[in-house]
Amino acid sequence: MKKVIINSLLMATLSILLVGSIQAKEIIKPNETSNLIALRNQVVSMIQEPDLAGHDVEEASATIYFFIGENGQIEIRTIRSDSSYIKEFIQKKIAQQSIDLDNLKKYTLYKLEVNFSLQ
Repeated sequence: MKKVIINSLLMATLSILLVGSIQAKEIIKPNETSNLIALRNQVVSMIQEPDLAGHDVEEASATIYFFIGENGQIEIRTIRSDSSYIKEFIQKKIAQQSIDLDNLKKYTLYKLEVNFSLQ
């Protein structure tokens, strides 16, 4: 049985929507880095063990844009992936899930890049 390996990277950006759209990267202070790592780890733990082999997927990547709503739940903005299976899988696993972290800024747009591969 092949094992699924997941690599990930999380970035926080602040979206400012005006006439047209402007995205400005938020300055992340060193003490906020541990919160971002914990957030990444929580989200990645929710998307473990996709059935890549059952969907003829050797490798897949996805970029997930989301924010944490007022009630602490993940609100997905967009999932980008060439694999429709991975998009559906991620949507089902993380949409409306609660995040168990204090000191996260609500309504900050997070970008999480994940790569899945069979090994």
